[in-house]
Amino acid sequence: MTDSSRSSRRSARAAASRPVPSIRPLRSSDFFAWIELYDQYLRLMGGEFTDSRALRFWQSIERMQDVASFVAERSGHFAGFAVASPVLDAVAGELKLEVLAIYVEEFERDGAALEALFGELHSHAASLGATALTWRAPMGDSAYTRMSSRLGALTDLGTYEMPVYR
Repeated sequence: MTDSSRSSRRSARAAASRPVPSIRPLRSSDFFAWIELYDQYLRLMGGEFTDSRALRFWQSIERMQDVASFVAERSGHFAGFAVASPVLDAVAGELKLEVLAIYVEEFERDGAALEALFGELHSHAASLGATALTWRAPMGDSAYTRMSSRLGALTDLGTYEMPVYR
């Protein structure tokens, strides 16, 4: 047995023993817990973290009426977050929910948190009457690309799209 297969089995056992994350709306009091995840998200996306950028994004999340934001929480620890906004597809004449940002800490070992966030986003999209959920996967991140390909279809525009069932 190789070290790699032992490591994979250990990771799978650890993931199986973790409690399922709960998903809830992001609250004003979550800022300082969320900011660490936002920093990691920016690095993954090739962006640079600054306090002013984080504060502007946070204030926009709170201020913009139709923006939905969720956090994946496990045992009091934030495992991930998602931010989405409804958009009207002018060509199709349909409402879609666009995922503006989604991030899960330790993704390779925690696909459950990402799936739970997508489940909540799907439910939210259905409640709005949206026909699809759309998002972008970070360039060069094969784990997110694999998960995105499993959850949705790659469009001609380079985004992923998942149909919404009501």
